[in-house]
Amino acid sequence: MVVGILYCQLSFATNSTTNLTFSPHEIPAKTITGTITDDAGEPMIGVSVVVKGTTRGAVTDINGQFTIDANEGDILEISYIGYRTQEVVVGSESSYAVKLNTDNELLDEVVVIGYGKQKKSHLTGSVSKVTNEQLDQIPIARVDDAIVGQVAGINVQMSNPAAGEAPDIRIRGQGSVSFDSNPLIVVDGIAVGTDADYLASLDMNDVESIEVLKDAASSAIYGSRGANGVIMITTKGGKEGPTTFSYNTYVGRKDVPATDVLTTVSDWLQYTRDNNNGELPDKLQYVEALQAAGVPQTNWEEVMMDGGMIHSHSLSARGGTKNTKFRAAVSYLDDQGVLLTDNYEKINFRLNLNTKISNRVRFGITLNPSRTEQRRFPIGVHDAIRQHAWLPLYLDNTSINFVNRNRENGRWADAQVGDYAMERMFDDYDLEGGMPSEGSGVDISGTSNQSSLAKVLERDRRKFQTKIFANAFVTVDIVDGLSFKQSVGGDIRFTKNTRWAGVQASRNGAADSESILTTEDQLHLINESTLNYNKDFGKHEVNAVAGFAFESWDREYSELEAAGFENDLIQTIPAANLVGANTSSAREALVSYLSRLNYAFDDKYLFSLSARWDGSSKFGPDKKFGFFPAASVGWRISEESFLKNSDIIDELKLRFSYGITGSNSGI
Repeated sequence: MVVGILYCQLSFATNSTTNLTFSPHEIPAKTITGTITDDAGEPMIGVSVVVKGTTRGAVTDINGQFTIDANEGDILEISYIGYRTQEVVVGSESSYAVKLNTDNELLDEVVVIGYGKQKKSHLTGSVSKVTNEQLDQIPIARVDDAIVGQVAGINVQMSNPAAGEAPDIRIRGQGSVSFDSNPLIVVDGIAVGTDADYLASLDMNDVESIEVLKDAASSAIYGSRGANGVIMITTKGGKEGPTTFSYNTYVGRKDVPATDVLTTVSDWLQYTRDNNNGELPDKLQYVEALQAAGVPQTNWEEVMMDGGMIHSHSLSARGGTKNTKFRAAVSYLDDQGVLLTDNYEKINFRLNLNTKISNRVRFGITLNPSRTEQRRFPIGVHDAIRQHAWLPLYLDNTSINFVNRNRENGRWADAQVGDYAMERMFDDYDLEGGMPSEGSGVDISGTSNQSSLAKVLERDRRKFQTKIFANAFVTVDIVDGLSFKQSVGGDIRFTKNTRWAGVQASRNGAADSESILTTEDQLHLINESTLNYNKDFGKHEVNAVAGFAFESWDREYSELEAAGFENDLIQTIPAANLVGANTSSAREALVSYLSRLNYAFDDKYLFSLSARWDGSSKFGPDKKFGFFPAASVGWRISEESFLKNSDIIDELKLRFSYGITGSNSGI
């Protein structure tokens, strides 16, 4: 949960005045009511009404009415699927009547599909689009976190709460029982792979839209990598006009809601008495004695889930001429997460440049270097909070009197004030004598493990990543409607993981201390050549693409492991402590032939056919190529004469699709 977010946006052009806006606004001064109707004057149910730039919103009821709190000068943003969004400036009035008009251009919206674009109204496969209108105002560290709840059929679930960790993304369910089920990620037309970690290098402020290819007919164009769906990200480009500078920032705090379930010793004791005829067993009598003596208690949820600040800064410049357009941006994010020692930092730079060399030739480049540093939570969350509330974090002048120095061959004979407290220290207590027992006594521990606090603070796990994504293309218009595009791109990734466990991180002390260093470098290159044909012939619309692609991956991996450290002063890996080393290298290649034909007649009868042949170095010698065809048809019934002027149905389409996709990530 995120609370207390302050968002700021500053934008100005070289020939304009400065505009600075802050949100959230001041405390709302009055209640606004209103009624929303459609073109025919009928009330509309379910219309979204939001105070622009805030999270305050309302939805119209069955009578088309809404109620919302707003200040004078606020802007009410009123939207509904299939209708033009309207903005109403709040004035001195307290009631408003708004009429929404049908957005006939919405269905002509262009959607990015594999190796091309298509009108939304002509889609015969399952493709969803999310436009970045306010997604960049959500305080998140990753792009995939922003699409939670935005697209039907896609599930984004955070299985690890650590800052910067990649969520599990599933499109229409689990794609494989034993292999990778992550969707393919395509950025500006370049397939970067199924590793969701790549999305950590993107800044949401740079994203224009996100398209999701959900069914086999849509994703078959990506062949042996399309089985789990495809996420296509289009970044913002330049715009004709004077150079405009924009600065976006937000700052906030993240916290986890407390469960408040028996979190204190008093709650625990009272619960037992209420359910045990008012009596306490020996173990809880001992706990009560600890409480009476003033031994500090611990709320492990509060300690381990201590919350943290998050802040982001993004500066961009955008502009250009009729022939040359550009956008450059730099951003920084710092997310302290919600867990103890948790932290994630990201620096990102992006340049998009497009230029028209002549009437027939266009050229463009994209460059996106980024750097991330993540300190990862070193143990499981369950392990971090499962210790008892009676256990203090450290030994003090009171709790040290309960330490049994004779247990386990005098293991804690030298225990001192300030040491980490451990449950096993307090076992064998003589309730009658009121002191630790030399023989048998009351055992109070529930685990023999080291204190959770020690297991977290005495461990250090970090991940460093440097990524460079680049792409360059040339498009040549051969004849009217026919163009050739040649693109060369890829990405380079340098990853380093460090893992340190100090001498107090485990109950076994120095015997379990270790330092592990792993490095992984990957060079991914891609070459694509495509022919695109787009032509309208009266009632006929034809869109076709044919192409060839070649990709290669070169990976280098190394690992060093050291153990037996006597202290925490040196955490690097000296030769004397080296216990293991490993290096490996791998090369992978993929060659592809692809084609697709989209045809529409009279804007209502739709047909699509695609095929891809993938030859992979992963495939066996007897089956080097896989064939992945797809076909789909659609009928826009709402365009027929008997429905075209209907006051009830705006858009009704019947479609059928079939396709074959594959997944080579588990081979």
